[in-house]
Amino acid sequence: MNRFDGEMGSVRGMRSLSSLLLLAATLVFAQADIARGQNDYPNRPIQLVVTVPPGGAADFVGRLIGAKLADALGQPVVISNRGGAGGTTAAAAVAKSDPDGYTLLLNTIATASARTSTPTCPTTR
Repeated sequence: MNRFDGEMGSVRGMRSLSSLLLLAATLVFAQADIARGQNDYPNRPIQLVVTVPPGGAADFVGRLIGAKLADALGQPVVISNRGGAGGTTAAAAVAKSDPDGYTLLLNTIATASARTSTPTCPTTR
C-alpha cells in the first residue's frame, strides 16, 4: 500500500456520498412533481423531521433538501430535529401524523433497521 491508497479511498467515499445526496434530492423532487398534480398542495408550510440532533451531517443534508424543496414548492419547509432512540421517536411521530403530505421524514439506515432489531419498535404502533 502506498501513500496514495488512502487518498483514493477518500475520493471514492466522497463520490458515493455525492451519489447518495443526488439520489435523495432526485427522490424528493420526483415526489414534489407528483404533489404538484394536486391543485392546492402545498398551501401551508411543510415539516421535514430529521432523525438526528442539529449540527451533524444528516442535519446538514436535511437543511439542503429542505431549502431546495421550499424553492420547488413555493412554501417554507421547517426542519424539525428529533434525535433519540436511533431515530425511532422521529419516525413514530411522523407515522402518527396526518397522512396529508405536510410532514416528511428524513431518516438514516439506523431508523430503517430498528424494526428488525427491536420487535417492540414504536414506529409500528
